[in-house]
Amino acid sequence: MPQAKRKRDNSTRNASEYCTTNQSNQQETTDNTTSPAAPRPAKIPSIFQMRLLTHNMLSSNIKGVANGFPLKIEVVKVVEKEVDFNIDFLKNMFHKVEWKALVEASTTMGYAELPENADATMLDSDDFLHKFHHALLELHLEEGALVCPQTGRKFPVQKGIPNMLLHEDEV
Repeated sequence: MPQAKRKRDNSTRNASEYCTTNQSNQQETTDNTTSPAAPRPAKIPSIFQMRLLTHNMLSSNIKGVANGFPLKIEVVKVVEKEVDFNIDFLKNMFHKVEWKALVEASTTMGYAELPENADATMLDSDDFLHKFHHALLELHLEEGALVCPQTGRKFPVQKGIPNMLLHEDEV
């Protein structure tokens, strides 16, 4: 039973805890020389990066909020990171993405190449797929905030990591 509990606890760590744990593990596994290992910056796994794919799946869960989607984006810094192009992934994700929210978010982040409306027939166009890919996977909100559309509560995004933790009175 204790092992099952430990597994669940590890899976619920937030990104900063992951990085701290990852850093300490890296230091412990260095060779046993007389000088201490210099701390290396932890690499944040891509699942924690604030892409528009992530944004499209998030909503505000504040108590009493009926309309917590889509979160508005306040941009301080956007980074473009190249990601392998995968047509099958894009075709599968197209039906799961809230298109209007994606277009609004990409425009807010400075990318206005997506059409206002899209349907499944557009998935046959390489030009459309490349634009969809760029907006969905290669635009990263590095610094800024996600804002609840109903309450105006700001969830900060720092180093590409959204902090969606609620205050006690919001649960």
